[in-house]
Amino acid sequence: MDKRMGAQFSAALSKRSYFVGALLFLLLRSTWCLGEDIRAREWIWNVDDPDLPYAATANSAGNLLAQFCVPSDGNCFYAVSLGIDCDEGDEYTALANTKGGATTVDLVCGTEHDEETGAHAFVFQDFGEIDDLVRTYDRIAFAVAMRDGEFKAVRFSLDGSNQALDLMRKAAERLGEQTIRKSKDSHTF
Repeated sequence: MDKRMGAQFSAALSKRSYFVGALLFLLLRSTWCLGEDIRAREWIWNVDDPDLPYAATANSAGNLLAQFCVPSDGNCFYAVSLGIDCDEGDEYTALANTKGGATTVDLVCGTEHDEETGAHAFVFQDFGEIDDLVRTYDRIAFAVAMRDGEFKAVRFSLDGSNQALDLMRKAAERLGEQTIRKSKDSHTF
């Protein structure tokens, strides 16, 4: 992603635009292997774009689970591609399952990223909830109800997530170098 696009998206993110965040997630999804990614077992992290460092993992179906940070305001957020259609801006509840049990997580439907399938990205509303799950367990699965009465399930390995997230956040903090406020929908570093 070029610096001009990164600056435009970062400006939008600083206004808490989940839609632009999800769009950015999907743009990075298509190029996440092209930069200088640093591998931490099943996760990678990258700070090549100083406006939006990230740590991410992909499953065998090409779905991504990622954390992005915005150094200019010190906030981070999680996003996931589930490979399903939804109405942009609508809120959805998904079931998150780990070895520790199942819980619900709230998602916001973002921008369409696959015109052929109509699939959208989702942003997690409660940063702390998903961050705790990602940092505690070695695998996570999400199940989301679809319009036709079926469920879509996706699974991700969390092996290496702590290392990738910690290193990415340290780099993001150095990029930001400011005192940050906390909010329920993002993490501050």
